[in-house]
Amino acid sequence: MSEEADRLMMEIRSLQQEITKLQQDVIGGRVKPDEYNRLYAEKLAKIHEREAALKSLMGM
Repeated sequence: MSEEADRLMMEIRSLQQEITKLQQDVIGGRVKPDEYNRLYAEKLAKIHEREAALKSLMGM
């Protein structure tokens, strides 16, 4: 794969890890549910953007 594809996949994995940490933080009471919902939506949108860019890069 190209360096760009590798970078996009790394960003996707990083965002997924951030979502996992965010879930742990809301369960632990460190993040309020409303804040969680906002941040989750932002990170998920970024994941979808990276996935679309990756598909485009791979010619799908």
